[in-house]
Amino acid sequence: QASADPVQDKTQGQSVLEQALQEVIGRLCDKGEGSKQVTAREVLAGVEDVVLLHVESPESFFVMRTRDWKMADMMRMQMKRKWMEGGWGKVKVDDIAVLKDDDATEYHRVKVITIESDLAWVTYIDQGNNSQVPLTSLVCMSENLSTLPPMAHHCTLAGVSSEHEWNEEAARGVRLFSGKDVCKATVVGSRDCMGKNIMIVMFSKEEDQTDISLLDFLVFRALASREGQDLEGSSLPISFRSFLYLPLDRTVQEHLVKVVHVDTPDQM
Repeated sequence: QASADPVQDKTQGQSVLEQALQEVIGRLCDKGEGSKQVTAREVLAGVEDVVLLHVESPESFFVMRTRDWKMADMMRMQMKRKWMEGGWGKVKVDDIAVLKDDDATEYHRVKVITIESDLAWVTYIDQGNNSQVPLTSLVCMSENLSTLPPMAHHCTLAGVSSEHEWNEEAARGVRLFSGKDVCKATVVGSRDCMGKNIMIVMFSKEEDQTDISLLDFLVFRALASREGQDLEGSSLPISFRSFLYLPLDRTVQEHLVKVVHVDTPDQM
């Protein structure tokens, strides 16, 4: 027998996944009441499997933990549902909103920074980058979703020498190293930057069954230097070897070799 209550019908029609998400969001919102607030460093602590999201420089990049992927997918379903309810363009500065991307399947949490006529500058909460988007692509977000912690963790590379201004090649080097692979981030500290807490991390990935350091990769290619070293002369020539593509022979511990060509003592 069909229910005469449309509200009850609507509730029964929700997917199990959507109901589960509502419960998770509720628990996350309630968590912390009566206890201290969890800091960003406590959220991203120890060694985490991560993927690279957005890169500004070796001193400023954003990652997402792989264990947050499932939650991100569930949130995306709720954001799509909220966006479909309407209210497009009815947002103001500092609002947390749902953004529908050009790709019909992509929805993002954003914070509205400024509004200029029919355009808005927004910050992607779960990616870390900024962009200008049409005002009509935004819908004000529900309180439950808007109060969830960002899934993009702001990081700086441990041991890298600070630069007043980084060139694009250094940022491209970070993206080249990571690609779409799962990497490892180890938090070794944190620092405050304009009121924001940035994680100081050691960043690495496995290649040929060996952990390769992002710092070593950048120094090797003269894209960065270690703390206390100058950029010039602190790294080997780029043509010497490739960390990413030279396979390591692990069949025996030692090899007998013959020197066939020498350029310099550190390149032969």
